[in-house]
Amino acid sequence: RVAVYLEDHWGLVPFTPILYLFIWGATIRIILENLRPIRFENIGPHIYETWCGINIFAPILMLFVWVMMYKGGKARVLGLWLRLGTDAALFSAMLTYHIADGRYPNPGAKVSENHLFARYLVASILIFMLTLIIRDWWAIAVNVYKANRIRRVRQH
Repeated sequence: RVAVYLEDHWGLVPFTPILYLFIWGATIRIILENLRPIRFENIGPHIYETWCGINIFAPILMLFVWVMMYKGGKARVLGLWLRLGTDAALFSAMLTYHIADGRYPNPGAKVSENHLFARYLVASILIFMLTLIIRDWWAIAVNVYKANRIRRVRQH
């Protein structure tokens, strides 16, 4: 029953394309306007550049993944793995943002109402993205299970 819910009803979560489009768009705008949203250097060197790279390329990769998922066969299986990787990459980028934002501007600084509200929104996005990763793992596990059953039937 769980497999049916996660596989059929969550095959494509409608919010996902919207979220990924806005992550991509916000990152492009931050780069074009030469804005650093927060101090990523508090986490480590080159984190900002890595963060931008993930936020630009992962949503574009996801467009190709969605096409692969609907082709079926080996393309679908590869698409499942790429979807997991893309969702995990964007989750890590959002988690990095959330951690870096928690250290901004400096320890002990007062947090504004807008800033606090935005942190809660990012936390909700992180939870949503974690459910996507769980969905991806589940879909891969179900496909591996089905493939193994088919192989066993063919061998007999």
